[in-house]
Amino acid sequence: YRAVFQRTMGTDVALLEQALHEKNNDAAQIVLHRMAGALVVMGIHDMAKAMHQLNNQLSQDANGHDAAHAHAIALCTALRDLIDKT
Repeated sequence: YRAVFQRTMGTDVALLEQALHEKNNDAAQIVLHRMAGALVVMGIHDMAKAMHQLNNQLSQDANGHDAAHAHAIALCTALRDLIDKT
C-alpha cells in the first residue's frame, strides 16, 4: 500500500497545486475529497480532517480568496513531507 499511496498522493498533490494555481476551486475540491479518502484508508486521520476542512473552506470561497489558497499551499507542503516519510 505504501508505494501506491506515495504514487497516487504525489500525483494528487500536483493536481491540487495546479487547480490552486488556476484558482479552480471545483477541481481542487474533487482532488481534496479523493485525497482525504486515501488518508483515511492509511489511518492518517488528522491530515484527512485538514483536507475536509480545506474542502469546506474552498466551497465557501467561490472567489478564490488568498487565505484559502495560502492554507491549501501549506497543506500541500505538509503532504509532500508526509509522502517522503511514508
